[in-house]
Amino acid sequence: MTSPISQPDELNIAINDQAWVLASYSMCFAALLLLAGRLADLYPPHIVYLTGFAGLAVFNLIIS
Repeated sequence: MTSPISQPDELNIAINDQAWVLASYSMCFAALLLLAGRLADLYPPHIVYLTGFAGLAVFNLIIS
């Protein structure tokens, strides 16, 4: 049986805060999905797709 990396009690995150974090990820994804869809209507979709991956790579390099 595998064990989780940490128990919820160890993180000291309240149940209300956990719900807020999950909801904010969903809202951010939905907003960016709408923006990407609109950009794909205006520009070639493969350019939007590759630009998104390049932006994600740069962001990951910055935060790491």
